[in-house]
Amino acid sequence: MAHNRYSLSFTTGTLMLTESVLLTEQYIGLGSWQKVRESAKQTNLLQGKTMKSTTTLMSEIISRLRFLSDEQLQRLVQAQEKDQRYILWLALCRRYLFIADFAVEKMGAAVHTPEKIVTRSDYQAFFDQKAAFHPHLLQLTESTKRTIASFVFRMAEQAGIMDRDGRLLPVIVLPGNRLFFELSSLEQRYFPGLEI
Repeated sequence: MAHNRYSLSFTTGTLMLTESVLLTEQYIGLGSWQKVRESAKQTNLLQGKTMKSTTTLMSEIISRLRFLSDEQLQRLVQAQEKDQRYILWLALCRRYLFIADFAVEKMGAAVHTPEKIVTRSDYQAFFDQKAAFHPHLLQLTESTKRTIASFVFRMAEQAGIMDRDGRLLPVIVLPGNRLFFELSSLEQRYFPGLEI
């Protein structure tokens, strides 16, 4: 059975809330991601130290934001910070199947345990299982594997999905937030602490 290769380029940056909102505001005003790129480069919107680092960071953020609908992008700009974080987690999961699979499979299993904790051992078991179907994962160095794990846990923490110790947090639906009601049942599983 053939499996698509996991993209792991999310290690360019973590959740990047502030930068994502800035670029989304530009997109809403300009209506084109290409115009956003040009404008952000000219004004150094992301305050990068070099043009190369700015371009890399911007490309990564835009690659995530493209997975959101125009309505979700509007909501990203207007929402309270907690909802903004959830929206960016959704974009991450849509963009990176590796993160989505981890959220659904390992975080989803942990939510049904008394401790509600996802450990590094859980992550390693997930990684080893996926490597059986995605041989390119076996070619990664130990350092790269640790970096990927750190980014997955850090982004889940920044998104409010889990705490620093790996404990899953309840996903709080704020009044007026329709995001979770618009998601497919699979996408709702990206948020293991969600109760609708």
